[in-house]
Amino acid sequence: MPSAAHHATRDTTADTPRIERLGHTIPNVALMLDVGVRTVQRMIASGELKTIRIASRTVRVTDESLRALFAAASSEVVR
Repeated sequence: MPSAAHHATRDTTADTPRIERLGHTIPNVALMLDVGVRTVQRMIASGELKTIRIASRTVRVTDESLRALFAAASSEVVR
């Protein structure tokens, strides 16, 4: 039986698969962007934000599309 010291020094992060967030709900994205839900829905419809469908009525905005949106916004100079 391994000692308590053995458990304390064992690196469990290598054994645990990393689970990435599948995406964000439309209301949460609206809060992040400080816009309305309808604006987020228009951004999705225009292709500005990408989504994944998890279930028949469950849609999530991908992390990748949010990162791209923030990267594009941060590269623009606002005067």
